[in-house]
Amino acid sequence: MINGQMTKSVKIQLFTNSPQKGILSVHPRTATLRNETVLMKSAFSEVLSSLRREKGLSQRRAAEDLGVSQALLSHYENDAREPKLEFVIKACNYYDVSADYILGRTNIRSQESKRQLKTINEDLLKLRNHNQIQADLLAKLLLEAAIK
Repeated sequence: MINGQMTKSVKIQLFTNSPQKGILSVHPRTATLRNETVLMKSAFSEVLSSLRREKGLSQRRAAEDLGVSQALLSHYENDAREPKLEFVIKACNYYDVSADYILGRTNIRSQESKRQLKTINEDLLKLRNHNQIQADLLAKLLLEAAIK
């Protein structure tokens, strides 16, 4: 503080039950509040590390295959650095997973899995509709038999 005025931004961390935490920033000149949202722990870093371990790869080998240094891959896996989109795409292709999966937005690993689940769901709906038609037909026959 200089002459009773703030000289630095003040940040207050707001913790919630969500996977994100809010940071409330106060800018000294404008004295306005600005709400920023950041991820507490990047799901990307956890998924990336898990995928590498599932394949039984060392960081060095995976980094070489992905075209980055082992140190940079380590930073990504430890959430010390945020990757560029180009790396996310390479990692998705390398591990054969969807971007939604590697970013922690879904538990479905690939578009193929998503298509398979959709097909299964459609087949179940067809079966349900077919069974409903059979049930309706049976009810109609029983009703006709009861009337006679």
